[in-house]
Amino acid sequence: MTTKATLEKHRKGLQYRSLPQTIRDAIDMTREIGLEYLWVDALCIVQDDNNDWKQEAKKMGQIYERAYLTIAATASNDVSIGCFPSRKSRVMVSLPCDSSDARKGIFFLAAPRVEPFTELDHAPLNSRGWVLQERMLSNRIIHFAKNQVYWQCSQQFVAEDGSIAYWKDHSPHRHSLSRTMATWAGRPVPHMDSIVERAIVQGYYREHLDQKIWHTWNQVLRFYSRCRLTFPSDKLPALLGMATEMEEVAELQYVEGHWYDHSHPDSFLTSLLWYAADPGGLVQPAQSRASSWSWASMDACPRIPASAFPDKYCL
Repeated sequence: MTTKATLEKHRKGLQYRSLPQTIRDAIDMTREIGLEYLWVDALCIVQDDNNDWKQEAKKMGQIYERAYLTIAATASNDVSIGCFPSRKSRVMVSLPCDSSDARKGIFFLAAPRVEPFTELDHAPLNSRGWVLQERMLSNRIIHFAKNQVYWQCSQQFVAEDGSIAYWKDHSPHRHSLSRTMATWAGRPVPHMDSIVERAIVQGYYREHLDQKIWHTWNQVLRFYSRCRLTFPSDKLPALLGMATEMEEVAELQYVEGHWYDHSHPDSFLTSLLWYAADPGGLVQPAQSRASSWSWASMDACPRIPASAFPDKYCL
C-alpha cells in the first residue's frame, strides 16, 4: 500500500512481483482488455494521510461511476488470495436435441448452482462497508465469486454458465443494489433504477423525484447496516462518494447521513425521527463519529419514517 513513507518510491514505479496477488491479477486483466489505467484504492490513496483520505473519499463516486470496468475479487478474503481462488470444477454435460418439430438444439446438464444474488450478497468482499458504493455506482462489474464469474452491467446480469438473471425477478430484500439515479436526471448512472422499479411495483411512489430519493436512501441504509467497517469512524466517509453524486443529481443538501430539501424543510426534521429496525441492536460506539441526532452516531439498521417524505408525495 501507499503510505507517507512509500509515496516517493511508488511515484518512481512499482515492482510487479512485489504486489499482492489480487492486484497482479487486476493488472493482467487490465492489460488484456487493452486499458491503460487501473485504479487501486490502496495504492492511489496515501493510507496514513488523513487529508488525502478526506479529499479522495469525496471523489469515490466519480471514480467508480466513470470507470470503464470495476474488477471485483468477490470471493477473496484478502489481497493475497487473488481474483481466482481455487474451486471445485463444475462438470457440465451437453446433449444434442433433435425434436420432432424440426427444431434442433442442445440441452446442458449441470449440478445445481448457487443463486447468483445470494452468492454475491454473502461474499467476503461485499460484506465491507466501503464496497457498497462501489457496487452501486459502477457501470460494469465483473465479479470473481466462489462458484462462478458474473458479469453485471446496466442491462444484464450474466453468469459464467450462460444463465441470465434479471433485476425484476429478485426480491428487494435479496438483490444486489444497483441502478437508480439514471431515472432521476436522465443521465447514465448505472444499475440503480432497479430499486426504483421495485418500489413502483410495491406501491411506494409513482413518479416524483423526492419519493425516489427518500426510498432509495432507505434501501441504501438497510444494506449498509449489514456491512462491516475496519474503522468504525468510517461510518459516514464510506458513503460520501455516493452521497456526493446523489447530492449533485438530486439538488439536495447532504447532512451527516440525512437529506435536506430546501423546498420541504420539514422533511429533514422528520427524518431525525429515524429508528432502529431492531431496537435490540441499537449500540452506541465507544468513540463519537457523528452528531447525536444522526443515525450514523449509532450501530444499528436505521429506518427513516415514511412521514419524512414530502406530504404532497405520500400515497
